Formats: sequence, C-alpha cells, structure tokens
Amino acid sequence: DGALNSTAHVEVKVVDVQNSPPTFSGALSGSLSEDAPVGTVALVIKARDADRAQPRDVKLELITNPLDFFWLDSDSGELKTAKPLDREALADPSSPLNLTVRASEIVNGVPVVSDLTSTLATVTITIKDVNDEPPRFNRREYSVELPESLPFGTPLPNLDMVVTDTDVGLNSVFSLRLSDEMGAFIVEPSTATGSATVTLRLNSSLDYEDPNQRKFILEVIAEELHTSPRLSSKASVTVSLTDVNDNAPQFADGPYSTSVAEAAPAGTRVAAIRATDRDTGRFGTEGIVYHLSGNGAELFSVDNRSGVITVAPCATPGQAPCLDYETRKDYFLQYKATDDDGAGQMTVVSLQISLTDSNDNPPVFVTPVYRASIDEDAVKFEPELLVQARDVDTTSDIRYSIAYPPDSPFWIEPVTGKISVRGGAILNSTDDNRIVLTIVATDGVHNATCKVEITIRDVNNHAPAFDTDKYDASIAEDSAIGTEVAAVRASDLDSGVNAEIKYGIQKGALDSFTIDNVTGVVAVGSKLDYDRRNTYRIQIIATDM
Repeated sequence: DGALNSTAHVEVKVVDVQNSPPTFSGALSGSLSEDAPVGTVALVIKARDADRAQPRDVKLELITNPLDFFWLDSDSGELKTAKPLDREALADPSSPLNLTVRASEIVNGVPVVSDLTSTLATVTITIKDVNDEPPRFNRREYSVELPESLPFGTPLPNLDMVVTDTDVGLNSVFSLRLSDEMGAFIVEPSTATGSATVTLRLNSSLDYEDPNQRKFILEVIAEELHTSPRLSSKASVTVSLTDVNDNAPQFADGPYSTSVAEAAPAGTRVAAIRATDRDTGRFGTEGIVYHLSGNGAELFSVDNRSGVITVAPCATPGQAPCLDYETRKDYFLQYKATDDDGAGQMTVVSLQISLTDSNDNPPVFVTPVYRASIDEDAVKFEPELLVQARDVDTTSDIRYSIAYPPDSPFWIEPVTGKISVRGGAILNSTDDNRIVLTIVATDGVHNATCKVEITIRDVNNHAPAFDTDKYDASIAEDSAIGTEVAAVRASDLDSGVNAEIKYGIQKGALDSFTIDNVTGVVAVGSKLDYDRRNTYRIQIIATDM
C-alpha cells in the first residue's frame, strides 16, 4: 500500500486448441545403391501432430514419386523400393531423387488436408551408382558416304557418333577401338569419361577402282576400363566410297596404225579404237568421247562414242582433195579420248592411217610416138627398141601388146615393152619405107596407146633386072653418030640409092655404039660400015652401085 508488500500465486492453465499442422522429425534424406533389391527400406519418415494437448494421429502418403521407384508405408513411415532402381534413368543421374511426402492429421477417421491439418516435406534419396550401364552409342548403325579423293587424316563427315556411359566416376571411363582389317581408318578419342563425340579419321588413301575399297563395314567398340566385368557395346559404321574422276582414259596399245584403200567409199570402216577408264559412270569408260585431229583428219569420221573410224564423205574418192595415194600416202593424226562426256580427263595417242594404192589411174606412155629404124635384113633393133608406160598406181602391173597392124612382122615382150622382129619374118621396104605400130599398155583396168614409127632402111640386096633378056634393033649404016639405036631398061627391087641404076656396055660394041649410063639409050658411037660388019652382039650391064 505504499509501505508494505504482499504476494500471492496465480495459476493460469492454457487450454490447447487444434491449430497446428503436423511436423516432420528425423532425417528426410537417405541413400541406397541402385542395385538394391525391391522392398529395401531407403528411409523411415517420421511425423507427428504439433498440437501437444490432444495430438491427432498422422497419416503419411507420397505425393510425388518420380519413375515410381518407391512406395511409402503410411503407418510405419518406411520408404521402400517398389521396383529395381536405375540411376541412369533419372533426368539428372548426378543429382538425388526428390520425393514429396504429405503428413495429414486424421479427423474422425479421415485424413484431412488443409493448412492446419497437413504438411508437405521433400524427401531426398541419393541413388548410389552401380556399374550396371555399358557405354552406349547414340545409334547402333551409322552410314557415311565419302569421295575417294578425301585427303589423308580427314575426319569422316556427318558421322554424328556419340558414346555415353551414364555411370559415374571410374565406372564411366571407357576406351574406344576400331575393328578395321585394312587399317584404313582410326578412331578418336582412344579413351573418354562419361560421354564423348567420336571421330573416325582417314588413315590411308582410298581408291574406288579397287573393288575391295568401295565399301567398308567398320565396328566401333566402346569398353569400360576400370570395372569388372568390363561392360562394352558396339556400333557398325558403313562407309561407302563415291567415285571421283581421278583416272584418265587408257588405251591398251599405242601408237596405232591402220590402212585403208585410197578409193574406199564413204563409210568404209578404217579402225575401231577404244579406251578404258577405271572410274565409273560418266567418269569411266561409258563417259568417254573420242575425237580425231591433225592434218587430214577431216577426211575421216569418228563415232565419238563407239570409237569407230570411217572414211568421210568426199566428192572424188581416190583423187585429190579426197584420199589419194598418189598425193599423200600416210596421215599422222592425234586420237583423243576424254571422259566425263568430253569434259574430263583426256589421253591422246598417235594414229597413222596409211593408204593402200588402188588401180584408179591409167598407164601413160613416156612419149606418145616412138621412132626407130632398122635394116630390112636385120633380125633385131640396134639399139634396142623399148616402149615404156608409167602408172602412178604402185600396184599396177602393166602389160604391152601390138594392137595394129595385126600381121606386123614385129612382136613386143608383154612385160618389158621390148619390140623385136618376129622369128622368120622378112622385112621389106615399102613405098614409104615405114611401118607404124599401135601399142597398147594395160594395167588390167585402164588402157593407153602409143604409136611406134619404124623406118625400114633399104639394103642393097637386089640386083637390077632388065625388062627382057634380049633387045633387037636395026639401023642404017649411014646413020649419024648419036643416032639412037635402042633403049634398054632395068629395074631394082631395092629403093633409094640402092635402086639407082647405071648402065654400061660390057662388050660387043667395038666402039661403034655408046650407051647413056642413066637412061640406057644405046646410040651410034662411030661411023658404021655394013660391008665391014653388019651384026653386033652388044652385052649391056646394069649396075645399082
């Protein structure tokens, strides 16, 4: 009361009201190996009503259960495995698995979910890795195409190979190796942890033209290094090689030579020359285009696909400017083969086309007229009489004959053209002392003629002959000197000077008569006397020399 104090105890009892939700106690995290058997307890979850005076019973239930790995005993709170665990199946195998558990108070025998009667909690379960996953490829089969010209060491394009081992730690360390009998490729990397992008690299040069290199079936093997047993997996890689125009056409032989007749008609086959190419398709043999070039190539045609060479159309076969042996015997040309339909690699070989002679030209005599002379009593010409015809066709075989006159005293040797006197023939000079022969030269197809004028030289082989062997004449004794008594006449079968006759008195004239040595006229040479001599027997001689 201002001076004295007094105390008293007051007891206040607080009556509990149900206004607090359940609370969790103990650990909310646990761990177990991923190979734990089904039913293994991972964790015992405990929860109670936070109201102390009259706590209610609490029921536990799983709200979220990723992959349904667990089940919860709502009475005991035991969280058990519901099926085999697979750590690698988790969205993030390196992180723990989060489950949501709800604790709800039971009111009137029924769990009541509200802010005052239920509580959520996150339960964390770490699934410990067990080496139960081999390294795995993102695909079982791969297919790659690459050109044969790919440089050494180049990675295979568009492979997109990834190997992943979802285990952790040493369980995820693996090696990579390649099963390749030819050793044409190598694999990188040789080792990896967890995951790796795999590269196959070219380890040698490739050749599509080798049938053994057109397709490779490779096997890539991924195998764990530090586990027992070592889990592994395989993937096949099919590498298909595509052809590149890396080979030029090749001729089996070369240089080439062939022949054709100079008068061969257009289209006559000369040769068929083909090349081969180790490439395929248009880069190979089927894509080769042929071409002929060089001086004179226009006289020939070539089928640019088959390689068949023929004689080109020309107005005058066998004669210039067409093929003509006599103008040009050989054609040295270039024969080209180009692949890729004429746009690729090429090879050129030389081609010699030789013309064979055809009998397309007539013989021609060296001169159109030959002249010679021969004594009428000769048996041969001196010098020899030869006619000669020439034929520009080298294959021609010329033969000679006398076409006219048919009864000529001469004959001609068919091969040499030598003209001779026929055996037993008699040459007599004619009025003009000349014989004209017509000689024919033939090559079997064509003929030519020439004239041979032969002059028969007269030989004094005939004696003069009088018209009669006896002449009779009479004359008066008193005839004057010079009076013609008679005229004798002789003839000579010879000709020319050999037929010029001179007359003379050989005997019997007794100087009483004379004769003109040219005319043969006998005349009184001196005074006659009948009484002294009345008859004269005069012997007259005719001489042609």
